[in-house]
Amino acid sequence: MIPGIYLAYTDAKYRLLYNKLTLPLIFFGLLYSGYQGHILNSLWGAVFGFLIMFVIYLKGGIGGGDVKLAAGLGAWFGYPTVAGIIFIGSIMGALWGMGKQYRMGILKKRFTAFFRGLYLKLAYGTKEIMGLPKLPKEGIPEDSIPYGTFLVIAAWILFLKEVLYCLT
Repeated sequence: MIPGIYLAYTDAKYRLLYNKLTLPLIFFGLLYSGYQGHILNSLWGAVFGFLIMFVIYLKGGIGGGDVKLAAGLGAWFGYPTVAGIIFIGSIMGALWGMGKQYRMGILKKRFTAFFRGLYLKLAYGTKEIMGLPKLPKEGIPEDSIPYGTFLVIAAWILFLKEVLYCLT
């Protein structure tokens, strides 16, 4: 998981997850799990992490490096744990993004538009909720959420939880 620290740094600073680290993460995760006799669990974890993130990638929500990172984490941690990593990373990323939108003054506008539209739908039976204001397009790489960073943090949290569990 030491390469994960560097991946978290590069994603936070440059919004880049390098193939020279994500692809070996997948390969060595599968290799290590094969050595340990858990190859099937590792394969399911890698496939699950890849597929879940690939669907989000197709919708334009994340980059390709995040997909490969999730597959690599799935290869190392296995099926049920990679789902927890994705869940915890998503919660952290959402909170971080909401904090960033709050600082930019966008969050209040989005909530106001949403609840105004919801009120109109419930009170007057309008057909649709009013549209939410879009995020600004300029400077997207700097203003985007470094999702890979949160995946690595979530992986470390679950890893340290297991280590502490084994020590007690």
